[in-house]
Amino acid sequence: MRADRPEPGAPPPSPVREHDALARAMAGVVRLPAALAGVEQRLDRIESALRGLRRILPPVLVPLPEAARILGVSYATIRRMKKDGRLPLVGSGRTARVDLTAMHAMSDLEVTLEARRARAEPSLEESDGEP
Repeated sequence: MRADRPEPGAPPPSPVREHDALARAMAGVVRLPAALAGVEQRLDRIESALRGLRRILPPVLVPLPEAARILGVSYATIRRMKKDGRLPLVGSGRTARVDLTAMHAMSDLEVTLEARRARAEPSLEESDGEP
């Protein structure tokens, strides 16, 4: 049997039932902004609590190689970030530590820009090895 033909003896589809289903779906769509407002309020409270925690917790300070491992980037990238001032550092020279609590996740745009910057700079083999 073809799908567009009803079974013999079956009642024809009810336009009222189809209309009711559409009306219920539309009512759900209308309630969506109110539901999302509640979610946004809860997210605001969570973000506020996280900011409070960051203020009272001591910083997590790690050496540059460890920061590269934790952040999932190469040591050369960490050195570029240090050179550019994009890395929150405590101390200087051999005692420099990265403050991981001050770091934020890179956006897709930041990752793309960092990759372009890395491709444009000479490789470590070509340079003298210093940042």
